[in-house]
Amino acid sequence: MTPGIPRAILRATWLLGLGLSLWPRLGAAQNLDPRIADNALSPNALISHHTSSVLPHLGVFSGVFVDYSNDPLVILNGAELYRRLVAHRVTLEPLVSLGLFNWIEVAVALPLVVFQTGQSADDPAFERRTGLGDLRLSLKTAIVRHEGTHGFGIAAVFDLSFPTGRRDAFIRDGSLTATPRLVFDYRT
Repeated sequence: MTPGIPRAILRATWLLGLGLSLWPRLGAAQNLDPRIADNALSPNALISHHTSSVLPHLGVFSGVFVDYSNDPLVILNGAELYRRLVAHRVTLEPLVSLGLFNWIEVAVALPLVVFQTGQSADDPAFERRTGLGDLRLSLKTAIVRHEGTHGFGIAAVFDLSFPTGRRDAFIRDGSLTATPRLVFDYRT
């Protein structure tokens, strides 16, 4: 058993992660989300990549990501640009994370598209659609922690995305998504 965490909490964390990772995901082309990658919701992230470090017990972190995208969603006809569905996009993503028991980190973020231009074949009014994106929840559990500030670490990360974004502006994925990860790192 891992010191400092009751066995029931560890078991519940792993069962929740396993159950949600097996949840069926239905595809929906109408709800295409052109985001290439999501930011890691942690103050210990390195250039948006998770590390095995977690916040201390009841440690709180908050922040805002600001993203700009140029042509994240276009239609090509061969090598020629046919239509820029999303030409420019500015997104603000406020987030809050909380450390629990020195082993667990829970984070939540809600992206907000504050500026977007593009061309939609179906809706001429699409040109400047803005709105909320998909609510994101991240759970990280340290499996092997660094000794002090150096050494080897392992963590399990489970990210969930809930379909809360606008359907008509390429801002949402369209269904519940789950992304399990295993993080290995070494600090010198």
